[in-house]
Amino acid sequence: MASLYPALLAYGSGFLGIPLVRYFWLKGRNRSVEVRNENRQMRAQALNQATPDVLNKIAYARQFASETIVDENDLAYTSERDLTEQELLRADKVDDEWKQRLEQSNS
Repeated sequence: MASLYPALLAYGSGFLGIPLVRYFWLKGRNRSVEVRNENRQMRAQALNQATPDVLNKIAYARQFASETIVDENDLAYTSERDLTEQELLRADKVDDEWKQRLEQSNS
């Protein structure tokens, strides 16, 4: 029975120690999250009370923040087909693009 005391002591220490360490670790992480959220809240309030100059800058920046949706026509290559097969399928399109560029440069 005496030979089990070190194992029982290790088990009991772990049983009580691990949750205690986890508690303080999570408490620290939660505090950093609270600080980050407070900072976000302050920035949001500052944006809501922005001056006309800042609002003009935001409106100007929104012009460049457009969402682009990539469809099949915008893709150069895809992993669904072999590369040589894709190049054969796109050959006409590439030729047309080069012709347009040549015509534009001659104009």
